[in-house]
Amino acid sequence: MTDDDCLAFTHQRTGDLSNPLELRVGRRTGSGRLTGAMCAALSLLALVGATPAFGRAVYVTSFASPEVSRIDTRTNQVIGLPLMIGPTSGIAFGPGGATGYLTNGNPSGIAVLGTASGMVVKSIPLGISPQAITIAPDGKSAYAIGDGKLEPVGEFAAYRPEAAQFDLATGESIGSPFWIGGTIGTTWPLAITPDGQTAYRSDGSANTVTAIDLKTRQILKTIPTGTIDPTHIVISSDGKTAYVANGCTHNLLEIDTATNEPVKTIPIEGGGGWGCEDTGGAIGYLALTPDGKILYFDRPNRGTVERLDTKTSQIVGSPIRVGRHPWGMAITPNGNTVYVANTQSGTVSAIDTRTNRVVGEPTVRGEPWNLAIGASPVSSVAIVIAASKAPVRRGRAHVKLYCDAPPAVHCRGSLRLAITIRDRAHPRQPRKMALGHVPYRLASEAEHVIRVPLNRRARRLVARFGHLRARADATVAGGRGSHRKIVLVSSR
Repeated sequence: MTDDDCLAFTHQRTGDLSNPLELRVGRRTGSGRLTGAMCAALSLLALVGATPAFGRAVYVTSFASPEVSRIDTRTNQVIGLPLMIGPTSGIAFGPGGATGYLTNGNPSGIAVLGTASGMVVKSIPLGISPQAITIAPDGKSAYAIGDGKLEPVGEFAAYRPEAAQFDLATGESIGSPFWIGGTIGTTWPLAITPDGQTAYRSDGSANTVTAIDLKTRQILKTIPTGTIDPTHIVISSDGKTAYVANGCTHNLLEIDTATNEPVKTIPIEGGGGWGCEDTGGAIGYLALTPDGKILYFDRPNRGTVERLDTKTSQIVGSPIRVGRHPWGMAITPNGNTVYVANTQSGTVSAIDTRTNRVVGEPTVRGEPWNLAIGASPVSSVAIVIAASKAPVRRGRAHVKLYCDAPPAVHCRGSLRLAITIRDRAHPRQPRKMALGHVPYRLASEAEHVIRVPLNRRARRLVARFGHLRARADATVAGGRGSHRKIVLVSSR
């Protein structure tokens, strides 16, 4: 008899961990029903997807509005009320996602957001009016770009586009702001190679991309794109290619980062002409999967998201329909979900990258503009029983717990096990019997196996009736966390 013969289950996928998935144990018959015979192997299955160590909330800025909304990446539901931060153009999170950095073109500098408190904890003046921000690959510093010095440009004057680097740990500026090429500022963030040596900046006014040596802070090369309005840039996971979205030319450009030369222009099906007003639509933001295999890009005028296979440079699959005027994009660190800000719909689309279907589309305040993945607020932290297949060995039930909490926060509490006994004669009158509890204390973002002793009677009951329920009561950072219930099934 195979494991497939042993287990038949109904999958109630709601995204809410408080609604467990349930397995009914027995042999599947030809009609699909389960017989009363139990399987021979004794096992426990906890049926909740493994939680990533980082990437539990999407922070959504609003165009010309002070709200920042938060979306839980597990449920794709809005968390609480929006944070009143002020108009924000750019957002990024430091390592671990506990601290956010927001830009709004204000000379006062960067607003630092504490995800636990949901408040701006301080401002970092940089000597420029920052419009966009990029975290350095080593996670130790960040680069903000925006309007710097006011300089004459022909008969007029314009603010020189500059970048400013600051230390994430201390908030102190590193050196002075430096020129990043061009004469007009931009709201598009720098794209930095994985080695932290070179940054790329798009200049839509000149239709160029500027390569910058971050060590010397000098311009390496100004690269003509041969396209109209280059916008967002991302770097391949191996650092060899820079992908450039050309806003109004219906194509993507590949730049070799070793030579800083364009190597390929990839046409994207559009309306047959040039210009952002063409019905084919512009190309806005890009999002590259962590393994570097698929590049997602949005089409604002079409309300779709499309995919590029980076190995073949070919478009794959059909366009994914999202909301009106999709703009900002962000992908979770595990690569399972792409989030898209639909500016004119007031929604955020969650695309499952395994099925390339929209699995959620919550409504947020204002006009969603930019997105970034950060840590959830502490109030939503809970113990999660991760996906596992752990047998009962030597009379102990092995349950895997995961402390889903921001860095420097621990989880403590007790794990309680109970068995639900369903008598065939009275199936609607189940009896519950507690099997005991075990205390635990876990570090943040840590996984641990809890071993709960089962006495002889409990083992007999589990083997006979097959329904074992686990409940983890969590206390997080001094406050009560959420309770999570998982149905564990065993058989004999």
